[in-house]
Amino acid sequence: MDGSATLWYPHHEEWDLFSHIQEEYVEVCAGWYDYMQTTDVTQHHLAAGHRFGLTGASDNHRICPGMGGALTGLYVQQRSREGVVAALKARRCYATTGTRLLMDFRINGHLMGSCLESIGEPRLQLSLSGQRQIELVTVLHDEEVIAQLAPGTRSWQWNCTDAEAEPGWHFYRVEVKERGETKQYPHNIAQAAGFRAYSSPIWVRESRNDNATVGDVNTNRQERTGDLFGRLRL
Repeated sequence: MDGSATLWYPHHEEWDLFSHIQEEYVEVCAGWYDYMQTTDVTQHHLAAGHRFGLTGASDNHRICPGMGGALTGLYVQQRSREGVVAALKARRCYATTGTRLLMDFRINGHLMGSCLESIGEPRLQLSLSGQRQIELVTVLHDEEVIAQLAPGTRSWQWNCTDAEAEPGWHFYRVEVKERGETKQYPHNIAQAAGFRAYSSPIWVRESRNDNATVGDVNTNRQERTGDLFGRLRL
């Protein structure tokens, strides 16, 4: 399939990647399950150094329009097939288990899915807007939790810097839990009205310098609300 106009799409509970340039995104939730909660296959591959975006899909075996399960949010430059494909290939995407939550996660102004260089402390920026109260926001660095916040509102903005960022390549991502419990529907539409969302990672190459500047890196391709713990600072 090298050189073909295709999108490679690992999905279901278990899969493996081969460090190919076309492995741009994976399915992390669907009409079957929220795989981020039931397996660690995604977390394992991210920790091993693979780079890909996170998406949700309506994969199921039932005729149930509108009840297919998970969704994918995309940042597109144009609303067209070409725009969708370009966003997926650039990893400008996030997954939800059915909630229509708007999520904007950036580091130093760069969208989720980006690879960038940060000279100085990386600045994390997050904006959320949904139809339910946001119960918990978890910020991860290299798959370790570095902060958790409890906004308690439907719309929320937050930014901070990572004062303990170490030199070298690292990645950050965000998980969101809205208020409510997922209902267990019969068969495989369990996530049709889910309450969780998962950002694609942002990869950062940290360099030490007191004068902070940022720039794109070409790889293979304020508010405080809630309780904060960890090493991040406003």
